[in-house]
Amino acid sequence: MITKDTPFIISWSNFCWIDDSADNPKDLCLHGDVTVTIEDTQLSYSCCTSASALQMLRTLTQGHEITPYEQMLPCCGHSLFASADLSEVTISGCDNGIDYSVTHKTDKVVIKTEEGTEYTVSLIKYRKEVLRFARAVEFFYCNCSPKILPEEPYERDGYLAFWNEWSHHMYRAFSLFENSLLNKALLNTHCCKEYSLECGNPYDDDLIASAEYIDTCSKLAAKLYTHQYFTNNLAVIYEDKYNCAVNNEKEFVESCLAAAEKQIVPFNWTDEEETFHGMRYIWKTGKIEIKKLFRKIITSDLGDNTELDSSVYIVDLEKGTVFFLYDDRGVDIFEELT
Repeated sequence: MITKDTPFIISWSNFCWIDDSADNPKDLCLHGDVTVTIEDTQLSYSCCTSASALQMLRTLTQGHEITPYEQMLPCCGHSLFASADLSEVTISGCDNGIDYSVTHKTDKVVIKTEEGTEYTVSLIKYRKEVLRFARAVEFFYCNCSPKILPEEPYERDGYLAFWNEWSHHMYRAFSLFENSLLNKALLNTHCCKEYSLECGNPYDDDLIASAEYIDTCSKLAAKLYTHQYFTNNLAVIYEDKYNCAVNNEKEFVESCLAAAEKQIVPFNWTDEEETFHGMRYIWKTGKIEIKKLFRKIITSDLGDNTELDSSVYIVDLEKGTVFFLYDDRGVDIFEELT
């Protein structure tokens, strides 16, 4: 047995559909050439990249054993079988492909090839490469024509379940299922840059929040957001920390989003030995009314009787950046560790 602490790189090329075209609205499975380089070992295969990327995403939080028909670099993935609730998918292909096992060891993963060689890779490095590959696959899908879903129910449900499970693993990579406040959980995978808005005195002589102050803070926050060049592959999270929001906070956030898909995740968190039960509302969207949302977050902290301050996060699912305007005092921007 050989044990090594190694570099880990995933590279790819020639993404295409089954007919070798750059766009095919009827083909649900993406193909291409993928190489996994682990120090001096190269595992290369012309494979079903969509199935490969999902299999890799699974290994960010769970192990994988070398298994026939469930390879990390599978030849094909032509049959998609959905779970009853469409939350997971079983992908069936053939026995051709390249496989390797993945075992989690605290902050590392141990990769074992079919030949029996073991490599130890830091989880941060492994996570970074897997997400980089998965994002490239999703980006290719997003830039092709919308899929024409099959009329056969099991085929249609299989494709929908594929993307439901995909989103679940992507969200998990951003700690959205952790029992912790999100700004704390993100520090396991991201570094945080702090930006102060420094807009002066928030109140006028009558101790009423100044409209000019709110406008200035909102514009500065929007400028910081714009400078991040966020893509249109976004998730917006409203973290109801105490599960007590009653002033249409969720509805307001949703009103700022275009064509949003919502998921609700319960979580627990502890402060000074007391445990609280919260809810995370996650919307996947392509467009946000930033000015409207930021202004409301800022006024929430200044006494408008809503619970939106320190509660709303914007995640760029393609770049991995998280934007957190916590209130009128400042912004935290989380960038993935490398």
